Amino acid sequence: MHSNIVILAGGASSRMKNASYEHRAIDPDLRRQARERAKSMIGVGRKFRPFLDYLLHNVSQAGYSSVVIVVSEQDISVRGYYEEAGAAGQWPQLDISYIAQKIPRDRTTPCGAADALLQALRVTSSWRGQKFTVCNSDNLYSVRALRLLLDDTHRNALIDYDRAALRFDHDRIMKFAVTKTDADGFVVDIIEKPSPGAIADAADASG
Repeated sequence: MHSNIVILAGGASSRMKNASYEHRAIDPDLRRQARERAKSMIGVGRKFRPFLDYLLHNVSQAGYSSVVIVVSEQDISVRGYYEEAGAAGQWPQLDISYIAQKIPRDRTTPCGAADALLQALRVTSSWRGQKFTVCNSDNLYSVRALRLLLDDTHRNALIDYDRAALRFDHDRIMKFAVTKTDADGFVVDIIEKPSPGAIADAADASG
């Protein structure tokens, strides 16, 4: 079993940064963090620990050991906290390394998640031929979900959620992508920004 995971934390977070200027009712410290830090480094919970702390905790509990965090070229918040401030010591079983996603000269923002993953794999030669999991840094995956991916024996697998069980407003859930699967549970399509008809068509026998 290869206990490798890539955490994508190099996005520009432009929508969140723009919102930090528009929504004045939000706590000023949170608005400042949104402008100055990577999205996953914004403090949450009673102790305002970085969101990424909670994800790394679950990654550790799920049984992963080798972690590559992809950060943006400009960001210093992730590496400064975990490497320089020693916060990664909370999880001694995790071997954490960092890759800065390079931005092409003709762009001002990164190329996206697929490019971030490609850049990470190009410099992680020790993983060649091995299995790995990929996740975003701003989603909190449960220990069970991460463990399912770690233990799965298929060449490829992804986590799928029952929309009806998500605790969000109906209008928001209707904007989420949907997956269409065959009778054996294999993905045949992923539909971004689905229409009501596409959502109904993607529903399984249980709805």
